[in-house]
Amino acid sequence: MLKSGKTPLFRARNIEKILGLKQIYIKHEGTNPTGHKCDRVNEAIVRDARNRHDSKMLVQGSLRYIQSLLMFAQAENLEVKIPLFKNERWKHKAFSGDAFIDLRGSKHVRSDTDLHQYARENGYYLALEGRTDQTISHVILGDIAHEIIDKSLGPIDRIYLGGTYGHTLKSTYEVFLKHALSQEIEHSPEIITAIDVPSKSSLENTTGVSSVQEICRHLDCRYIEPSPRWKQEAVMLLKKEQIRTTASESLAFAAFLQDIAETPVSTGKFIIILDGGISDISITQVKDFSEMTRSDITSIVRDLLAPYQDSEKETADAIDNAIDKGFILIAKRSGQLEGISVVVHTGFKDFIPTYHLAYIGVHRQSKGRGIGMELIQKVIDLTGGNVSLHVDLSNAKAKKVYEKMGFAHRYNRMIYTDD
Repeated sequence: MLKSGKTPLFRARNIEKILGLKQIYIKHEGTNPTGHKCDRVNEAIVRDARNRHDSKMLVQGSLRYIQSLLMFAQAENLEVKIPLFKNERWKHKAFSGDAFIDLRGSKHVRSDTDLHQYARENGYYLALEGRTDQTISHVILGDIAHEIIDKSLGPIDRIYLGGTYGHTLKSTYEVFLKHALSQEIEHSPEIITAIDVPSKSSLENTTGVSSVQEICRHLDCRYIEPSPRWKQEAVMLLKKEQIRTTASESLAFAAFLQDIAETPVSTGKFIIILDGGISDISITQVKDFSEMTRSDITSIVRDLLAPYQDSEKETADAIDNAIDKGFILIAKRSGQLEGISVVVHTGFKDFIPTYHLAYIGVHRQSKGRGIGMELIQKVIDLTGGNVSLHVDLSNAKAKKVYEKMGFAHRYNRMIYTDD
């Protein structure tokens, strides 16, 4: 099952109040495994290496890129080596010495072309940030646009995204254009990409990679170079939505702020794709009633699942079982309770799954932020996937989420009543 992708798209209500605008949505790529959009591509690159029966990889790029690729490669038991050139002391601080191929004295390996040749001659799958099989990046990053469309938000006015190599821009543009031409959506939104001044020279000098500016001109899209003021403002404002990020990770949001400041708007539906960041969400297990009383847990469950309430007696019975043999998980953001899951033990090993997700609920104001998915993933981890759940047949949205996380519809539950 994919570890990356399926990131939350939620309404930034706190920021809306501050800016006096409605319908600002954030697509939070920081919920990927290492906290960045590049996880999507790196997971696919590692899978491509595995499909090609390569056992070792040569990886060159930024710190975040290498760390991300290392995580996925290690999960597939692939050996990873990192080329070490002159003036790259930062690599020494981040990685162990045995990970390097020391090329500081090499007179031949100087460019991307040289690295390609070195990789071929020594049997490595070469992963170059932004340039390894650009088709993979293009196809995989298109999933971001598909996930936005799947939310059925209605017509979108503008989408802001970060531009490093232009892959997200091209794939987003093409996905929305295709859906607009097939009349699956009303119209294709305007797509604005943010670029950082230091990134331009490296892009323009990279063989085979067009600059973001060139891609924008070709697609008739706009690009914005956010000023330091708006980069700083973006980082500060995102804290209001409990997202800790950096100026480079929130470049798209800085472009949005600068854009609406230079040309004020009063209405519209805006989506900002954040490249990375960390949400202050923690998930802990309640192990006994000294941490949280039975009545408090019952009250929380009944409050969060009001449309699907069992009787108070049934809820209390499930909670007792979960404390004794199963799991009760609490999701908090900045110390405030945001969600809960109650997992009971069925007593079976093989007949039916040993565990059953009896209840899962998230506060209304926090829906769409990925908290429910984080709770479910934690349940899967704790139970080893030996878990079932019930979903109301009319709740198509929930069913779709569960299916994406690996659950399959097997049968409909029927309960005898004497009515």
